[in-house]
Amino acid sequence: MARYDRFEKNKSDKEYVEVDWRQQSTSLALLNELGVVLPTGGFIDRFTTTGGIDRSFNASDSVNLFATSTRTYYEPSTGGTAFTDTLARGAWRHGLSSTTGVSLSSEAELLSYDNAFSTQISIFRNQVGIDTALSSLLSFKGNIGAAYLVTDGGASTSAIVGVNANTPIGNTALDWIGDAILTYKFMKTATLSVTASQSVGPSIVGSLFKRDSLSASVNYLINSRENLSFSASGNRQISGTTTDYASVSATYGYNPIKEVSLQLTYRYQHRFASTGTTTLDPLTGTPTVSGTGPADSHSVMFVATHNFLVLPHGN
Repeated sequence: MARYDRFEKNKSDKEYVEVDWRQQSTSLALLNELGVVLPTGGFIDRFTTTGGIDRSFNASDSVNLFATSTRTYYEPSTGGTAFTDTLARGAWRHGLSSTTGVSLSSEAELLSYDNAFSTQISIFRNQVGIDTALSSLLSFKGNIGAAYLVTDGGASTSAIVGVNANTPIGNTALDWIGDAILTYKFMKTATLSVTASQSVGPSIVGSLFKRDSLSASVNYLINSRENLSFSASGNRQISGTTTDYASVSATYGYNPIKEVSLQLTYRYQHRFASTGTTTLDPLTGTPTVSGTGPADSHSVMFVATHNFLVLPHGN
């Protein structure tokens, strides 16, 4: 990953661009995000370009503009359906007081699939939000709005409509979306976060899902180099099939030096029995669930990250 930031005289004003390439085992990606066990080899490659502008007009008003595009492809190419996910968002925030603000946001997302029908799905999201510091230890942030989906030239896998077809069709759908997070710093070095959300969007392999989720996490700073976090979550994924999941995880983080971070995570996930009959996504050809019965999974993941900063000459 490479990122360039340019800061203006006001530190809250900046422009930035970012380029990122990631590779992940296809079978691990499906298990981690969808709970699908698929004995397949190969990798998912994701190349992402991102850019944005942050501007403060005065002490109360600020605007954020953001755009990103991700190209997802497979090694080998027969491993799945390649697609491009492009998103642009604009947001405005107005401070009502030193502790409370309201915001408006609008975004458009275009999914383009390299399938037989060259399917395109447009998603338009508009939300209104509020953020407030209820005390020095407790804060709340929430957004609510609507998502409007337009499918052109393909079989709809919309969780809202639930329509599947073997011939190119077009349709539209509308549903509400929202998210809320409550953060409580109950110790000097420990923070509790509770999050609830409903969203409509693509998975890592391009399958379109509606997701309802509720999660809680505790982050504990052991010392300047070590941290520990625990989380528990429940979520419902709806496509042609409705599936409920519950998971718990624990992560230990260690920074041996400033530029290097190490993370070790254990995760347990339980999938409840699914309802519905469609278990294969017609757009991407990938399974949305392994089956309709309950299942359990255990995983251990180790991540090593190295960051470095390159400054222009004279800085």
